[in-house]
Amino acid sequence: MVNILKDLSNREKFNFVRVSLPEEQIYIFTLSLPQMQGQDLREMILLQIEEHIPLKATEVVFDYDTIQEDEKSTMVGVTAISIEVIEAYLSVFKQAGLTPLSFESEAQAITHSVVPRGEKSSVMVVDFGYTRTGISVSYNSNVLLATTLDLGGFNLTQMLAKNFSISFEKAEKMKRSYNLDATPNNKEIFHVLLNGILYS
Repeated sequence: MVNILKDLSNREKFNFVRVSLPEEQIYIFTLSLPQMQGQDLREMILLQIEEHIPLKATEVVFDYDTIQEDEKSTMVGVTAISIEVIEAYLSVFKQAGLTPLSFESEAQAITHSVVPRGEKSSVMVVDFGYTRTGISVSYNSNVLLATTLDLGGFNLTQMLAKNFSISFEKAEKMKRSYNLDATPNNKEIFHVLLNGILYS
């Protein structure tokens, strides 16, 4: 990995990176905190963090965004990650001669890329990968929920191949041609894919 990063940075001429991490390594949750004069939000989150993640407060680093607030309370979105995991990534980047500017989850990175700046409503983003699918829900451009399913494009192709008794290659072409559109010409394929997703 170090050599790959070195080659890439030398070829593309960059020294700084923004890092997105898999959902499996990050904890995302929301908290509603009472408005208390002189009370630091970070300290209040730290006192409650062990109630929301399976790690001790001393074993994680975290950041937060204010989602909304009123006279009585403040809702924050918290992102936490194990110090051990962060240090492992930092070691790799240091060996590669790169300086990370920020770390965020894949869901946060995708949300920042596809959700329009200033969007105030709730938005669900579904990221179909080859072997897994990421699902996230954001509000006011802040990710509130993120999860990963062990289901991807590879599995959908297998479902089509099995259902229509065709080769994997033909099923892949079929999937790419029709996608997930529920059109009259695509009704049977759509139901095969939909049932595969619902019952996987």
